[in-house]
Amino acid sequence: MRRSLLAVAVGLALGTTGIDSALADEFTVADIEVEGLQRVSAGSVFSAFPVNIGEQLDETALASAIKELFRSGLFTDVEASREGGVLILTVKER
Repeated sequence: MRRSLLAVAVGLALGTTGIDSALADEFTVADIEVEGLQRVSAGSVFSAFPVNIGEQLDETALASAIKELFRSGLFTDVEASREGGVLILTVKER
């Protein structure tokens, strides 16, 4: 079952995020999957997203990483969820 960790919308630009308590526990990123890509390559996402496989991730680090992804200017919405150690980014391109 996917547990929502963080839903980020336009409010991120204003510095507001909805953080689920499921991210209160730090976890090790075993893999990163990206869903919702149409024209943007996965490589572009990974270049803009400063989290790597094997890193420890908590809510603060994830919020910061998603802000970096928004700064790329490629997406209007980013949502992060997790299945075990797999971080799943669901994006909506501009």
